[in-house]
Amino acid sequence: MEDLGLIDQSWTNQNIKDILKKLDATKEGLTTKEAEKRLATYGYNELPETKKESNFKKFINQFKNNLIVVLLIAGILSVAIGNLKDSAVIFLVIIVNGVMGFLQEYRADKAIEVLKAMVQSKVIVIRDGAKKEIPSRELVPGDIITIEDGDKLSATVRLIESINLQIDESSLTGESFPVSKSVESKSQEGYPNTGFMGTVVTRGRGKGVVILTGKDSPIGKISSLISMEERGSTPLEKNIDNLGKKLGVLSVCISALLFVSVLVRELLASMPMRDALVESALTAISLAVATIPEGLPIVVLVTLALGTQILAKNNAIVRKLAAVEALGTTTFICTDKTGTLTENRMRVVNAFVDNEFLKPEEVNPKKHDMFLKIGELCNNAHVKTEGKKVEVIGDPVEGALKIFSKERNYHHPKNQRIKENPFDSEKMMMSVLIDEDGKKTTYIKGGPRVVLTRSKNMLVNGKLKKLSKEEKEEILTKHHKYAAQGLRALALGYKEGDSEDDITFVGFAFFKDPLRKEVKSAIALCKKAGIKVAMITGDQKETGLSIAREAGILDADDLTLSGKELDEMPKEKFASIVKDVVVYYRASPFHKVKIVETLKEVGEVVAVTGDGVNDAPALKMADIGVSMGLIGTDVAREASNMILMDDNFNTIVTAIRQGRRIYDNIRKFLRYQLSTNIGAIILMFTSIMTGAPLPLLPVQILWVNIIMDGPPAVTLSMEPLHEALMEKPPRKKNSPILTSPLYLSMFIGGIAMGLGTYILFTNIGGSVDYARTAAFTLFVTYQLVNVLNCRSFDQSIFKINFFENKGLLIAIGVSFLLQIAVVNLPFLQGFFHTVPLSLRDWLIIVPIAFSILVVDEVRKYFVRR
Repeated sequence: MEDLGLIDQSWTNQNIKDILKKLDATKEGLTTKEAEKRLATYGYNELPETKKESNFKKFINQFKNNLIVVLLIAGILSVAIGNLKDSAVIFLVIIVNGVMGFLQEYRADKAIEVLKAMVQSKVIVIRDGAKKEIPSRELVPGDIITIEDGDKLSATVRLIESINLQIDESSLTGESFPVSKSVESKSQEGYPNTGFMGTVVTRGRGKGVVILTGKDSPIGKISSLISMEERGSTPLEKNIDNLGKKLGVLSVCISALLFVSVLVRELLASMPMRDALVESALTAISLAVATIPEGLPIVVLVTLALGTQILAKNNAIVRKLAAVEALGTTTFICTDKTGTLTENRMRVVNAFVDNEFLKPEEVNPKKHDMFLKIGELCNNAHVKTEGKKVEVIGDPVEGALKIFSKERNYHHPKNQRIKENPFDSEKMMMSVLIDEDGKKTTYIKGGPRVVLTRSKNMLVNGKLKKLSKEEKEEILTKHHKYAAQGLRALALGYKEGDSEDDITFVGFAFFKDPLRKEVKSAIALCKKAGIKVAMITGDQKETGLSIAREAGILDADDLTLSGKELDEMPKEKFASIVKDVVVYYRASPFHKVKIVETLKEVGEVVAVTGDGVNDAPALKMADIGVSMGLIGTDVAREASNMILMDDNFNTIVTAIRQGRRIYDNIRKFLRYQLSTNIGAIILMFTSIMTGAPLPLLPVQILWVNIIMDGPPAVTLSMEPLHEALMEKPPRKKNSPILTSPLYLSMFIGGIAMGLGTYILFTNIGGSVDYARTAAFTLFVTYQLVNVLNCRSFDQSIFKINFFENKGLLIAIGVSFLLQIAVVNLPFLQGFFHTVPLSLRDWLIIVPIAFSILVVDEVRKYFVRR
């Protein structure tokens, strides 16, 4: 393991006597009185907790964006002109938006609290010369603790006793295999004589002196690092905020211009000044309110909440609603290997038996009985099965051998273990003496070269074959072919009687932490969607590159970097190649942060997936952090935006799909609403400039706004995903939510609706009230037809499944019936200043309204071309 950079190397380089002297401790442990003094000095052995926002602050934060401020102003203006109903709707939108956003964050935080697994709550410590059990939070530097198989270390220790001790450090380093530990002082890189807080003992036992606790341990430093890092706004939050500013300024400018225009016109028409001012103010404020998309927060909320629900069904907890959409903008995914791309469980993936390499399914329990027997008997692991869940208690490699035998329905004969020669890091071998009905046999497993060197014969098809020195080297050469692929190998053999010499070599078992089944297709879809994927691991080069190739991350010409190469590379050089590096191996937590930081500096929107403590700083720094719920650590979950409850990498792709759908639907809504606003502005100003009466009264403008922001707009935001979205590259990080092509489509639609309504208004004849009612109804009907256009920016409405969004069709029908009621019901006629329309009028209005469909189909045709 490379230097993590989180612990002073002097703790591992000095001999144990100097360490004990430095800590003012002995192997007999501290006295209770001394431990109490140190507890007062160092504090409790607990991880630093991130300062959490109060629920009140969480709620207030929901209102801290420009669009909400603009809506508040619109609500106040609506009260000023006496339109209490519209102001009530606006204030309701603001409150609902705040409450829903708060509830989502509150529920996510509660779910995380349920997920939290307590670090070992009790520990055996030597105090006053005797063993005693104390709460792990009371450990202090200088304490002597006992270490047993299966323990989760409660503090960082320097070993003073080690008997076949191996520790799984994957949650801290990303290393797939357990690390052998010893007492001797080592000056080489890594920490072979140190046990880290939060790591798990997989084999053996020992004792250690506590050197670091709580915030001073590596896991504590990582926790402190992520608590210091504040996460910025997501692209959607920035876009909506900028749009709110622009619409606020635009609304003020338009309303001011309209106010002056109407005032001048009314004064020229000899209207009294007071009446002219009131009329001008009502018209200007009404159009200003109509210009502001008060329905946007609700539409954003509905689309994000819908995406959150879909992800929840796929076992993903989203901590903040906006995080769903932000995944849709992702251009680069940095993923951990162990537990994220892989299963974090060792499996036998190849076997060398009878002098040939076999796939797992080719190993036969009858033909290869001895191979399976050795793996089963020379083994201390236990396998617990609950339904589909398989849990290995003990060494993961030994667990893999047990599972391998179990999957092949192998059952060993009745036997009795007489003795065990445990695995030794120097001898690199383990053996057990077994009595089978009076026949004693030693079964052996160990390092390939060690076992072959001690072997005299080889078992081939049930017969013994003598092994020459050359044949042994030839077998080892074959073994190296698989070792170069990042596989770990164990040699299996046996000897009749009680001996570890003149062994009969049986074969090799090759292990690896296998790729998750769904990962390859998920990464292929990411690439298709224009999203680059890089793997960051603490593993050896061969292991990392092997998994990356299998997953489809690494191609022949792609760049790879080691943590050491990254340290030595100038910042400018790294920034110039960071987009092209797809595998980082032997990487530490600080390397991950540097990679994410550099990617963000060169303009990438970065998502980071991971499960271990080592992933947490990068998870926090990334635009989107995605942690694992089952095997993930508390630190990683706290640092992330989204938690995968089933640890399924494929859910990332589902989230990206939802993110893109959400953003696309918000753009559809904006296109729909702003094209209506443009149409209303063109209609009003054209009438003023030509000296025509006002075609829409303030209350009618507000009704258009309510219809537009109501059911059709909300149901448009529920439009299902169009698969073509996953074939397009991600949008640029700083690209505005409204682009030039979208503006053009809005202006084309707005001009067509505005001029179409003006032409009808000035040519239909009859009284002003009659003409105004016809124009009002046409403008509303235009909106109900135009919402169909907005289902797709470039696909013909006739190519989209018409009934796919049934809610939208129902909303259109309901809105049309409401407009009929506004025109025909007497109590509404007085409120909206309308008069009844004849069947002939409707037969004129409806076909004209459908002309907007023709206009947009022509536009879409040229867009497709």
